[in-house]
Amino acid sequence: MNADEIKVTINEYGQKRLLACKRGRRLADLLKSMDIIAISPCGGMGRCGKCACRIVRGRVLVTSADERFFSAKELSEGMRLLCRVVLQDDCEIELLSDAKDSWAFSAAGEGERPGEKMTILSDSGSAELSKKDCSGREYSKAAIAVDLGSTTVAAALVGMGKDGFCDVLGTASCVNHQSAFGADVISRIAASEDEKALRGMRDAVRSDIKKLIDELCEGSRGPLPISHIIVAGNTAMLTILAGESPAGLGSYPYTPPFLDERTYDSGRDFSWPGEANVILIPGISAFVGADILAGLYSLDITGESSALLADLGTNGEMAFWDGENLRVTSTAAGPVFEACGISCGMPSVEGAISHVTIDVDTKEVSFETIGGGSPRGLCGTGVMEAVSELVRTGICDPSGLLCDKYFDGGFPITWDGGIRLTQSDIRNLQLAKAAISSGLKMLLGDKTPDKVFLSGAFGTHLNPEEIKNLSLFPGAFNDKIISSGNTSLKGAVKYAAACLEGDVARSEAAEQMRTIKSNATVIELSAADNFDKEYIAAMNFL
Repeated sequence: MNADEIKVTINEYGQKRLLACKRGRRLADLLKSMDIIAISPCGGMGRCGKCACRIVRGRVLVTSADERFFSAKELSEGMRLLCRVVLQDDCEIELLSDAKDSWAFSAAGEGERPGEKMTILSDSGSAELSKKDCSGREYSKAAIAVDLGSTTVAAALVGMGKDGFCDVLGTASCVNHQSAFGADVISRIAASEDEKALRGMRDAVRSDIKKLIDELCEGSRGPLPISHIIVAGNTAMLTILAGESPAGLGSYPYTPPFLDERTYDSGRDFSWPGEANVILIPGISAFVGADILAGLYSLDITGESSALLADLGTNGEMAFWDGENLRVTSTAAGPVFEACGISCGMPSVEGAISHVTIDVDTKEVSFETIGGGSPRGLCGTGVMEAVSELVRTGICDPSGLLCDKYFDGGFPITWDGGIRLTQSDIRNLQLAKAAISSGLKMLLGDKTPDKVFLSGAFGTHLNPEEIKNLSLFPGAFNDKIISSGNTSLKGAVKYAAACLEGDVARSEAAEQMRTIKSNATVIELSAADNFDKEYIAAMNFL
């Protein structure tokens, strides 16, 4: 071994590997070369604090990013941010299971739960998924519907009965393991400029979908031939799934490799089970993707007098039908609504605090967790409700500033202070809130929709009354908001049912989506003269 090489022992959750690498190499790069996925929601920028590791032996310098997330005691015990570690000397590094488990798990999300049996009419006339006992029915063929989200991948098994109607036989979901390359779309677009990272993201999400397909098929009653796999998702996610680079989406003029419907062979092209036709639903624009088109298709929104569809996910995609015209836009809300970028944030799984109430007099906190167990962190709705309560009780002022008592250390949600909201957390939420609020104002103008459909896992359990102090939505939305669940998945299910019904039904469904797409006018917020002014004004909780 020459003088420029060092020995590094990687303790990968109990299994040790001894490696030689060049002095000065980044730990994150070394792990990638070993095909070890190290979760890094902020894309390795040292901003989220989620990729903790421990230096068991050897010397690793403490960075300013480490000092932001770890106490002096933790630093003395070897705690470091994995993404900031530069390897200079022989050492042993432990990958921490606690840090891994906070992100790398199967998550049902806040929408439909795995194992629920639901039904959808196969005449393309209904997008409503409802519970139904399908135990006595026989099925001749099936399809898979997938919503490929930036944070979560959700899938449904659709079976066609002998009576010609289709049932959703089960649903499943998991974390999108592309999060190892960044929590949001922008981080992953940047990462895609490295060919190895692009292949890693492609393989990660293909593996995620394959596991969901296997899970759904194993849980069905007897073998069913899968004829179609329908996938909806934002433009970047579908581009990566297809094995193409989304790098063109990272800078002006934001050019996507494709927006048309694509068809692949499941086995030959993606190494998925069988020989099904894999159909990628078309997108509308670079940042208004197939997930929104699928949602519009599922809701048949142009049949309403006027309606708004808002997906409060990472991209903040919105579509407004005013009765005559369809306008769509997107705004970079970031992953805060899914609790990424929050110091104690976590996905919507068991142990996540989902509802928060603060007594105005005593300032005591009451909360509920998903599953009713011990609290582990805050999910999206928990973050929103907690900040809304801080504003309502005066602990946080309308400008988003915490009172002096909690400014430095944050406000404790749990009695032991282990879970708390910091000033930085509130600012991150303000940025996301401002993006949505200003985007809505630019999209709607002086008009008010008759219905407001909130889409995505976040919108499923959101109670607008509980977050009214955030001023996320205009007051005119009161009593108009409809929590609509995962409309992207519902649109994929609806299209899957049409494919099972036959070529005529599939052709009609595809034509309906093409019509929606061709009639949509994309509003570029960055080109609007007063968008910056509206964005800044929307940061306040007023």
